[in-house]
Amino acid sequence: MIRSGISAFPLSEMDVLIIEDVGNRMCPAEFEVGEDVRVTVYSVTEGEERPFKYPITFRSADLVLVNKVDLLEHLDFDLDQFLGYLDAAKPGVERVM
Repeated sequence: MIRSGISAFPLSEMDVLIIEDVGNRMCPAEFEVGEDVRVTVYSVTEGEERPFKYPITFRSADLVLVNKVDLLEHLDFDLDQFLGYLDAAKPGVERVM
């Protein structure tokens, strides 16, 4: 789908093109879409086990943006466990919280 629609964009005039997947976590991570960098935006409200349950998503990421960290004090969320799962999926992946 991206290949068929990309010609509609003036790519030579663009510095950044963001392709957002709004589907489930499993399928898109398995397919390359011609990206230079793959970023996974992860919300702490999803639970700390996501890197364990969906390792392909995190293993394929060049950067993990951890979102909604301002809610941590209101959640039953184990940050150390999440980071452990993340390191197991992709050791040393760059992360921003």
